[in-house]
Amino acid sequence: MMSDAPTTDNRRPKRSAASRESSAISAEASASAAGLLVRLLALAVVVFGVLAGLVFVVPDGNDYPLATLGKHAWLANADRERIVLVGGSNLAYGVVSKQLEQATGRHVSNMGMNGYLGVRFMLEEIKPALRERDLVVIALEYDSFVKTVEGHGKDLLMIAKTRPVAFGHLNLSQWLDVLSVIPYAAQKKALRLVGDYYKSLKPTAHAHEQAAEVPRSSTEIVASVETLGGFNRHGDLESHLGVDFPYEREEGLDLTSLGIDPEIIGLLHAFAREMNARRVPVVISYSPVMRSFYEKHAEIIAEIHRRITEGGVLAAPLPPEAFVFDEELFFDTVYHLNRVGRVRRTRKLVGSLGPFLDRAAALP
Repeated sequence: MMSDAPTTDNRRPKRSAASRESSAISAEASASAAGLLVRLLALAVVVFGVLAGLVFVVPDGNDYPLATLGKHAWLANADRERIVLVGGSNLAYGVVSKQLEQATGRHVSNMGMNGYLGVRFMLEEIKPALRERDLVVIALEYDSFVKTVEGHGKDLLMIAKTRPVAFGHLNLSQWLDVLSVIPYAAQKKALRLVGDYYKSLKPTAHAHEQAAEVPRSSTEIVASVETLGGFNRHGDLESHLGVDFPYEREEGLDLTSLGIDPEIIGLLHAFAREMNARRVPVVISYSPVMRSFYEKHAEIIAEIHRRITEGGVLAAPLPPEAFVFDEELFFDTVYHLNRVGRVRRTRKLVGSLGPFLDRAAALP
């Protein structure tokens, strides 16, 4: 007779034991992999921290970015209505702020430094500092209209580590770009330190080289000009005045081939609307440009002007061709004016701002 009791499979416990053993091995492997990952991440954090320390603690070879501190201080300490110049190095090299100040009776702050900071950062960093009845004059190199508005991580890093509040003006994309360049910046700084040490070991040879009066390269000339000490209190760079630059002027980007960045016009218009709502008039004044460069790209420059002034959100009182100058008025690039050129450009700027100054002064 067959029993009604359930039968027992003697093999089931053996499979269960094997399964438990397999699970234990799998768990151990997972824990080992997780531990390895944690150690690798910890190592990466330590290495990145060392690199960041090198970038933030070791002084830079050039103190040009420190000028941003003086520019913001001069802007903040104004005791009257202001003209605020916003843009790239065409402003640093190419405006006589004292001349503009005397002609208008307003405090003039020249915030121009470096076009590679990107248009978005230039606009964002100035917003908190603006007051009612300020007149903002935006002057961008034409290169800014064909490259990304987000700027370059290397340049944003240099300016933000000089003035840490600037980190608050960066968006996520800019933050990631800044973080990505820290290893490169650390490498450059380490190589510079090694090079400086090597030079210190050969003082006699170095002195002999100096005595030989080897002609300076274009890079060396510009590096000697772009320093903190080269700026006056208004934010104008003056250290290039009277300096001979015996090389060809550096060309701008190929505007015609690259085309207008899809974001920049909207960004400028949005800034103008926001400032108008705060009773801060905004006007465009075009960068000076060498005649030969302008003639190569006249069509796209005309299109930039058309798009900027379209809809009446932003005014440009003088067209681009008003700021086209001959080669002898430039220093080292197609955008950087010399002593004579900056006076002529400022004179034109003064003549164009009258109606906008009257409008700003008439605001209730």
